[in-house]
Amino acid sequence: MNISFPGKKVIVTGAAHGFGRAIALAFAARGAEVWGCDILADELAETAGLATSAGGWCQVRPVDVRAKEAVFAFVAEVMSDDRPVDILVNNAGGVLGQVGRPLEEISQSDWDDLFAVNSRAPFYFAQAVAPGMKAARSGRIINISSGAG
Repeated sequence: MNISFPGKKVIVTGAAHGFGRAIALAFAARGAEVWGCDILADELAETAGLATSAGGWCQVRPVDVRAKEAVFAFVAEVMSDDRPVDILVNNAGGVLGQVGRPLEEISQSDWDDLFAVNSRAPFYFAQAVAPGMKAARSGRIINISSGAG
């Protein structure tokens, strides 16, 4: 099966490593215009370098997905050419160091960060891309989670 995405605009959150990097590289290799974001700027730049050295198109920006304003600013930049996002992959997330810690030892601050990355961020991204997708009567939002995060 030959699946390609020429002319499709894709946002991948958590694109600095792991699944996010693999997803960004796969979309770029199949002709998509990939926009990756993460808080890990050096690793994010490496993702972009890998994509472009393989002939793909990938722009990256460091974005703290916990901050609604940062998410909306990033999406506005992605859509500055007046083309909507075709595919949003909400991949950013994780356990932020809570694995193996007793529940009673997790601070309110740690819980707030965990909830912000895993629950609020996908909501913010969906809010930001939805108007363009609705206007185009097209678009896909993919939310990724795991048993650990």
